[in-house]
Amino acid sequence: MATTSPKWKRPADTMMLRRSKKKSTTELKRRHLTPNHSPHESPNSVGNPTPQSQKRRNPFSCPERKRVNTGASDTPPECVPTALFEVLDAAAKDAEGNKDMMSSVASPQCGPGRVLENLSLEEITQTAEPTHTASVHTQEKDECKPVKWTNSFPTDWSLKRKLRFVSDKSFNWCCPLRTAEEAAGVSSFVRCRLQDSTEQSQLSEQSNAQAELHRCCMVWSHPHLPWFNLFPRIVSDNRIGKVCPALQTEDVHKALMADWTESFTSVFLLVRARHCPYFYLCTHQMTALFRAAGIAGFRHTHAIVTPTSRGFREALRKEGIEFSMPLNDRKREKAEDESSESTDAVTTDVTDDTHHTTGEAGSREKEEEEEEDEEDIMQSDDGAHSWLQDLGLDKAQFRSLDPNKVKLERETFRVIDRRPESLVLVEGADTLALFNYMLNCHSCVASTGVQAGLPPTLLAPVAFKGATLETLKVKQCTVRQQQSSGSLQLGHSLEVTGPVLPHSVDGLNRLLANSHSYTCVYSTHEPTVPFNCVSGHDIGGDVNMADTAHNLMHSGISSKHLANITENKINLGNRALREFVCNDHSLFHWTL
Repeated sequence: MATTSPKWKRPADTMMLRRSKKKSTTELKRRHLTPNHSPHESPNSVGNPTPQSQKRRNPFSCPERKRVNTGASDTPPECVPTALFEVLDAAAKDAEGNKDMMSSVASPQCGPGRVLENLSLEEITQTAEPTHTASVHTQEKDECKPVKWTNSFPTDWSLKRKLRFVSDKSFNWCCPLRTAEEAAGVSSFVRCRLQDSTEQSQLSEQSNAQAELHRCCMVWSHPHLPWFNLFPRIVSDNRIGKVCPALQTEDVHKALMADWTESFTSVFLLVRARHCPYFYLCTHQMTALFRAAGIAGFRHTHAIVTPTSRGFREALRKEGIEFSMPLNDRKREKAEDESSESTDAVTTDVTDDTHHTTGEAGSREKEEEEEEDEEDIMQSDDGAHSWLQDLGLDKAQFRSLDPNKVKLERETFRVIDRRPESLVLVEGADTLALFNYMLNCHSCVASTGVQAGLPPTLLAPVAFKGATLETLKVKQCTVRQQQSSGSLQLGHSLEVTGPVLPHSVDGLNRLLANSHSYTCVYSTHEPTVPFNCVSGHDIGGDVNMADTAHNLMHSGISSKHLANITENKINLGNRALREFVCNDHSLFHWTL
């Protein structure tokens, strides 16, 4: 028999009671609510127990700003400049501190109390400007100084990684090239045939410009290994490429070196015969620049190697190759000049006394000769050791007096290794001896790492045996430049990437200057910057430029570039071109 659940198990009645109690309590609260508890109650509803329905105030609204009634003027206090009070305080201090001066200078109509009465509000604010504004104006005037523009530009002998030309005009005409334009550029570069303005051509003016651009973006190189980046070489191995097992074998290594020896010999003979103005030899440790006679003011064929080490220089001495270190010699000359200037003041005071001591000169000269002999003994490499042996001491106890160490510290070669001061210059017949040494130099080829067994890279503007014709990568795009005012302006960019030689830089600048006003930014291979420090004009080796130009006319270099690398006497020093600017009138300006 099913029984129903008791009543207390069904909560429906209890819930209804709770709801009814809540309603009753809320009604009682509303009835007993007084008008003072309502913030929006009007004063007429004081006797009314229920508040009137009014619009509720927005709690997020901003309060209305009340205007302060100053009663003196209509201008609000925010418009009164603080500079006025600064001027008043300064005038009061000046009046108290300099009463005598003010009384003698000031007139009765413009006394201290009336200095500001006749001035307007704008004049007061102008006089109260901070003092540093004058310096700002002077800096702006200095920055706005006129730039010196020239018709020519210096030759930068350092190798470039990338050139970036930026102009307002478009470079769409530069690429892509048509078949006739590419063929004309390759033919003129390979045959060393220059297209003069007087020469009639079947191509249009724009096509000639494209062919000339393609001609300027070519270079001869050796060896040709497509899976390796053969320029630059003085970088980390990760930028060169991956290890090639084929180069590690002895047969492949011998074949590469035999081919490289033939190519190196060919390009060097072209330089000696003045059929090639210059070429570069790039290894993993140093870079060498071989130049023909007459280039940069040198009378004979010469070579520049940088950076070098003490071991390389010692090897040159053993082979009997004479060389000079121009940068290190200049550094020593400066130090000697500074020391001589300091001693000049002392020697001038003693000159009068030396005339009266002629009788004692003979004895003093003998003493000085003996002292010099002793100094020569001590300055020799084994002098310190022989002196210790005479005293009965063992030289092994004094390791700091090692002859090799003493010589290295005396010549300060340990400081200049792998630096620009280690640059080596070889001239004349010693250049041939340097060529023979580098043919069999084991330090020119890396023995470990990614570049192990890889021959040095040869770069030249003229063809030689075993050379490969390589084209620089040309890319044109649009860029946005930020102006001095902060706005962005649309511009056009032309990038040339690869081993850019001086003939390419000269040709591109002269070609683009005919139709564009541009700014060129250079990315320089830093180890080759010291090449700009060495010039025959500084040494006094000027040659007959007419004979030099006549002998180098068959090298395929344009006459303008040839005149620039032979007659240009602008020495860049230990710096390279960083930015190059050309205006509409083919005038140039550069920064280092």
